[in-house]
Amino acid sequence: MCGGRNFRSPAQVRRELDRLHAQFGFTALMHGGCPTGVDKFAAEWGRQRADVDVWVCRADWERLGRNAGPLRNAKMLTWGPDMVIAFPGGVGTADMTERAERLGFAVLRVLQDERNG
Repeated sequence: MCGGRNFRSPAQVRRELDRLHAQFGFTALMHGGCPTGVDKFAAEWGRQRADVDVWVCRADWERLGRNAGPLRNAKMLTWGPDMVIAFPGGVGTADMTERAERLGFAVLRVLQDERNG
């Protein structure tokens, strides 16, 4: 999954992951390990689910600089996700969704819930 580091609604992330888990019964969740925003909220959701394994693929910003995000996104896709769940975000989220679509992965875009900002 992917989404912005400035996304501010943990409630929306929880609701969407609950809904998608009920619909698809996924057993694994991958995220990019950002300590804020969507990645943080997804990690929190995953820690509360005994039936979902959480996989983290952190970008090595220190060693790789600006290339770290795109390289991390490419690596996550080599793990073969069934789908990419994309919450609102910026350049990194756009990179992930474009890469996923180019490679034929299903991308489910979650719209910003205006109730939660």
